[in-house]
Amino acid sequence: MDDINPDDLISQLKNIPADSKMLERAALEHPELSKEDVEEFVINKSSKLIQDSLELIDNMKEVVHHMPEAENISSLAELIKASSGAIETLNKIVIQDKKTNTTITSKKMDIESRKELQTSDQSHALTMSREEIMAKLINDKSVIDVNAEVKEPDKIT
Repeated sequence: MDDINPDDLISQLKNIPADSKMLERAALEHPELSKEDVEEFVINKSSKLIQDSLELIDNMKEVVHHMPEAENISSLAELIKASSGAIETLNKIVIQDKKTNTTITSKKMDIESRKELQTSDQSHALTMSREEIMAKLINDKSVIDVNAEVKEPDKIT
């Protein structure tokens, strides 16, 4: 039979409620996130994850350098793959944010230019009635003297 110490098992069972209370406290330390806070949470946690994984990659490089075993090399490769995936995800978030800001700026510029065009179109509109235009043309008449030379048409011989 195995050497199982019943006192050790009993002490472990006594510690279970305390451990579960620690888990409950840890869960309370992470309150619910609102939609506005999710983006900041993702960016903060992703950047922390990336920093930690880059440190682990450096440590694993040392381990692989001193003990080049297949398991260590495989672990390093998986760690690099996971880190590059996290960096790619964070990069996608940054690109999407920039794209959104560019779209918003473009729409604002489009709206402002349309407003300018509307005001300029309205300022070019006629502000006089037909009768006023005709009266102005008749009253402000000026004689234009045109002296035109009349040429004889070329004769065909």
